[in-house]
Amino acid sequence: MILARARDPLMRACCLLAALVASTHGADAQQVAVAPRVRMTIQQARVHLDAGNAQAAAAQYDSVVVDLRTVADSPERSRLLASALFGRASAHQQQIAGDPDSGATRVALQQQAVADYQEAEQLDSTRFAGAAPNNIGIVLRDAGRHREALTAFQRATRSRHAARAVFFVHAAGEYVTLGFPDSAIAAYRAALRIDSTLTTARGGLLETMLAAYPPDSMITVATRWSVNPTHGVMVTDALYRLLQTRSRAAGLPDTALSLLVVNFATMGLGPADLLRDHESRLIAAAPCDSTLAPDRRGANGAMLPPSPLCAPVRELLQLARAADTRYPRTFNRKFAGTAWWTSSVDRLAVWSMLLRSFAAHYDGNGHRRLAVAYYEAALARPWTNGPPPPWMDIESIAPMAMLYGQSAADKRELDDLLNGVFLGKSVAYQQDDVAKLRRMHTALAAFFVARNEWVGGARGALFQLERMHSMTTRLNASRPANDGLVDPPDLLNELRLALCRVGRTADAEKVFPQVVAGYQRMDRAAGAPNSVCDGAAEARLPRDS
Repeated sequence: MILARARDPLMRACCLLAALVASTHGADAQQVAVAPRVRMTIQQARVHLDAGNAQAAAAQYDSVVVDLRTVADSPERSRLLASALFGRASAHQQQIAGDPDSGATRVALQQQAVADYQEAEQLDSTRFAGAAPNNIGIVLRDAGRHREALTAFQRATRSRHAARAVFFVHAAGEYVTLGFPDSAIAAYRAALRIDSTLTTARGGLLETMLAAYPPDSMITVATRWSVNPTHGVMVTDALYRLLQTRSRAAGLPDTALSLLVVNFATMGLGPADLLRDHESRLIAAAPCDSTLAPDRRGANGAMLPPSPLCAPVRELLQLARAADTRYPRTFNRKFAGTAWWTSSVDRLAVWSMLLRSFAAHYDGNGHRRLAVAYYEAALARPWTNGPPPPWMDIESIAPMAMLYGQSAADKRELDDLLNGVFLGKSVAYQQDDVAKLRRMHTALAAFFVARNEWVGGARGALFQLERMHSMTTRLNASRPANDGLVDPPDLLNELRLALCRVGRTADAEKVFPQVVAGYQRMDRAAGAPNSVCDGAAEARLPRDS
């Protein structure tokens, strides 16, 4: 009406501008009014979604989408609409999972979820560039559309999302399904390069190798991982499947069973743990009586002969079941039933590790006499006029020495143990066996630190800690392609403190970041020092230490 009455051109222009401004202010006012209500509804929908009430969440997200479709475009509107679309798609996925037999409804929900994720990513690629294509891949994978799913997962891996390692795992799964094991292995390795703690990637890598390649490929990887207790369960599971599916295959190395026992020791199993959690699995993997494994039949249905690993498994279980009082104090008289395990140096080394694991179990439960007997057996004690055997379990040295040190009656045994260890260390230096030297220096460092003995050159903690750290550095420099070795953070922290106390602050500065990183790896960042010489205010160590 104002424009109709304005005959003057200038007046008409002013009125037009006023109308335009009023219209714009009206749109802004609408957005201001809508935004709080939308945010509140989105929040309520998230609560429903987290509680598993997908239908209610979908309805609320749907109402938000309808409201925002009527609002003028703006960055705020795009951000809120993207959130609502992503939330609605997530609710549809939850509905599908809760009702897998929904038929045509299922297909419609899948199509709507994919469309919503795609639009959410278009509206707000900063937030949804990785999550949206990953979730699209999951929807398509569950619908059996594996090639399209793989394409979506591949796109997700090219994002900078914090969960990018998981996206690689999802892509690897589709490679496996589509019959591309090499690409699957590459994807699992890419995931581990991003996040080395991702157990699904490690487990998937082992499973893929087991299914597609000769056993030695998987065993090589499992051997490298078996030294880390956090990987013990997945390596153990993979080895059981290897033994069950290929234990009769030509060329299967006996190291599969040996590596399984190494994992028992790495995980710190005691006799009761082994029997409770592994006896039935061991028997199923290597049965002495084929009737215990009905699936082990030949082509004509006849029972197959006992597993070639029957004897060593029986010996292993015999060790775990035997009464404690049957065990002699020395290894020279041998533990009963170890014929297979003591038939080679490599098997002796594995057997020694298992004895150490049992010893630690008894030590932790206050059974000192039994702990001493098992540690002595693990170390092949007593030693006479020579270095200890090369297969002894070096990790038994420190706890064995500590047990000897608790009793005045065992002082001679302690002196003999240390003399033998130093003699064995001299042999290792002559052979330049850096890996063995690192383990021996670590064991001696742990012993001397525990006794607070710092003075005395080689028979002091600072000397052994420095040698331990230098051997770790040498090993890592000699094999850069492998996973880097790290020193135990508690021992490395003791080295930092000792260097500060003798005034070698520059050397302590080099160790400091490694200590912090070590505690972070162990999720103990709160215990890490705040500065180079933090906590080293106690009395300084003597200079000659």
